[in-house]
Amino acid sequence: MMIFRIRPSAKNLIFVIANLLIAAGATAETQNPYALNTTWETKYKTFNMSSFAYMDRNENGSYDLGDQPLAGIIFVLEKDGQELWRVASNENGFANFAGSRVTDEAPIYELGDYSFTALVPPDWRVTSGNTSQIRKFIDVPGASMGGGLDEMMNPVGLVPPKEIRGRAEVGTELRISGPGFSSHPIEISETGQFRITVPERGRYELTSGTFKRLVEIEEYPVNIGNLRETEPVSGRLLTLTFDEISQNELRKVPSGYGGLEWFNFNAMINVFAKSSRGYVNGATSGSFIAYNSSGHPGRISHPDGYDFVEVHLTGAWPDSEGETAIFEFWRGDKKVAEDQVTLSAYSPVRYAPHMSNITSVRISTQHYWQMVLDDLIVGLAP
Repeated sequence: MMIFRIRPSAKNLIFVIANLLIAAGATAETQNPYALNTTWETKYKTFNMSSFAYMDRNENGSYDLGDQPLAGIIFVLEKDGQELWRVASNENGFANFAGSRVTDEAPIYELGDYSFTALVPPDWRVTSGNTSQIRKFIDVPGASMGGGLDEMMNPVGLVPPKEIRGRAEVGTELRISGPGFSSHPIEISETGQFRITVPERGRYELTSGTFKRLVEIEEYPVNIGNLRETEPVSGRLLTLTFDEISQNELRKVPSGYGGLEWFNFNAMINVFAKSSRGYVNGATSGSFIAYNSSGHPGRISHPDGYDFVEVHLTGAWPDSEGETAIFEFWRGDKKVAEDQVTLSAYSPVRYAPHMSNITSVRISTQHYWQMVLDDLIVGLAP
């Protein structure tokens, strides 16, 4: 009879011995990793206490379906009237303050009342009525970091001003009528700019002599560009949201999208670029936006002509606040119009030039900062 002996490798032998030692010295806790905790104790140094900012698109003062997180809103933490910390809301709308009963390096350490206050952007409005909220920091025996708030902060809803902006010849007599206005004069600055705040959503009419222009005000400010006679939009209207281009987080916008030719525009999920602010806030529908790649000029064209109706525009980064977007409209080799639009990273502006039958628009920014586009409405020939 032949006897076969199996000689274990050194690796297998070490593995067997190690498992035997573990089994021999195992504690009850490691034998049952799902056991209930019986020793509540501090395990972490800090824990986030979060304020939350959102764009209250329906202006009802409540964070509900359709509202979107707001990035870049500054929240200030104070105790006994002394500022301790300030932080901006992140791409998900949260402004995080570290709290702890373990380390006094955390801004929330001492027990007592703290105020969490949103710094409201100029001319914006808080719809939720809670610009400043007071919460008590209390001992919580056994909590992971030793304490906590008596209640988390309520979401803070904000809306930008309802404005109509544009340019006109200095000396033009321009008036507005609509909800809250019977016939109100519009002041035009020495540089030809005008900017008027309206009281509520609705349809407004700008008039100058025989000139008339209807402007619909919804949740965002509107810039109509240079005051000009606009031809009726004759094409089949399409709204391009950039959400259906690809499931990839980042992709160059391909020619053919929306029946148009594209140059130097990318489509991107709005939370892809961390700390950008404008990519998040500029998504007026869905989660994807378009932007001019590397801040360089781009073009949107159609050889047979199309209508450029409107688009939502946002500055991509806080450092680009006040950047100027430049739109140059062409019919063949002739430039027929040019507009300049001021951008913000915190709220889109709805640019509505209502340009008909153009073959190309060149879109650039004065200082080569990235510009966010969403919900572009174009008209194509039937």
